[in-house]
Amino acid sequence: MRAAGKYDDYRVRHSMLSKKCRERVKQRHNSLPSVQQKQKQKEAREATRIRVAKCRALKKKEAAATQSKQKSPFNSAQAFAKATSRARRLMNEALPKTQRRRKIVCKKLYQMECSDH
Repeated sequence: MRAAGKYDDYRVRHSMLSKKCRERVKQRHNSLPSVQQKQKQKEAREATRIRVAKCRALKKKEAAATQSKQKSPFNSAQAFAKATSRARRLMNEALPKTQRRRKIVCKKLYQMECSDH
């Protein structure tokens, strides 16, 4: 529709039809007795409350789901990289120079860290 250049015509026509529909609904509502008007208004408000509550519950559920997925103690990848590089610099100075000894020490440190928690 956009390629044919008819989209603007569609938008104008659609907005006019929507406006007419809203006016008809409003006119029907105003033609009702005041008791029925109040009842309809009350029903509409209650339906809106229910709809909004449902939407908020869904939003809350999605937020909880995304929070459960984010188990990282770091807020960003940059903060994680910074901490990792700092630890690597310190570990390079503190660990033994040979590969085999370095591996054994790292393994022991890991086991100690896991047993603490």
